[in-house]
Amino acid sequence: LAIDEILEKSTSVLSGLVVKKENIKNNLEKYGPFSAIEQILMAMVKKGANRQESHEILRKISLAAYENIERNKENNLKELISSNREIKKYLTASEVESCMKIENHIGFAPTAASTVAETIKKIVS
Repeated sequence: LAIDEILEKSTSVLSGLVVKKENIKNNLEKYGPFSAIEQILMAMVKKGANRQESHEILRKISLAAYENIERNKENNLKELISSNREIKKYLTASEVESCMKIENHIGFAPTAASTVAETIKKIVS
């Protein structure tokens, strides 16, 4: 009975689901760059930076970029990271650029999302 109820509720929710690709694109452009923070931190540490100090630098930069977004401006995270003197001690502009590439942060997600979407289509159809 519980599984039946879960399936009914899931079908009800998913049958009314509307995916707005433009909103997804906008959200990825706005918030996607934040996914690079951990990779930048790890790259800095590998080059000899202090993890705690680097974390604090990146935390402050992230908050500043987020505040910019909240003021309806573009996400300037990349520019803030690229222009930071402490980060420049450890990473070149091309290394920062490499860390910021979104395809380095999505892993298996596109394949998994496609598989789930196809499965749902089969169930709902």
